[in-house]
Amino acid sequence: MTSTDRNADWVEWCRAQAAMLRRLSVAACPAGFDPQALAQEIEDGATVKVDQAAGWMFRALLALVKLAAYDDRGQLQRLDFAQSQLALVWRSGFRRHLNLDDIWQQVREAAGQLRPTAIELPRSCPVLMEDMAPGDEVAFDVRTMEAKLLRAGLNRRSG
Repeated sequence: MTSTDRNADWVEWCRAQAAMLRRLSVAACPAGFDPQALAQEIEDGATVKVDQAAGWMFRALLALVKLAAYDDRGQLQRLDFAQSQLALVWRSGFRRHLNLDDIWQQVREAAGQLRPTAIELPRSCPVLMEDMAPGDEVAFDVRTMEAKLLRAGLNRRSG
């Protein structure tokens, strides 16, 4: 993979780099250089970044659910923080390695434990990856994401 590939999909580039390291003969390497261990570290680093991005998307979606369900404007600060953290860990190509449906299922489970009366959320995420993924230095369009949740059947609650 080339540096152009790195710019297109950082996770795949990391995996390709790890695969090249694994093909190195240990005998051909300088003393103390462990290509297998380095390959694993590179792959693990990519996995950690994807997991971090998924975690910040989860936090942002959960804050969005609280905002939409309870009109809790205090969630705007949480959304802003989640977005800033997501932007810090985001790498090119993450969209292909994140499953928004899986993240949404975790949000649905967490939302059921928010208040004594569980929030009923749509089965599939009404917010798109494009709404969540950092790009062009644009902030989350909270109103649009909130409207998508409400149109998908989330009802405002009191309390």
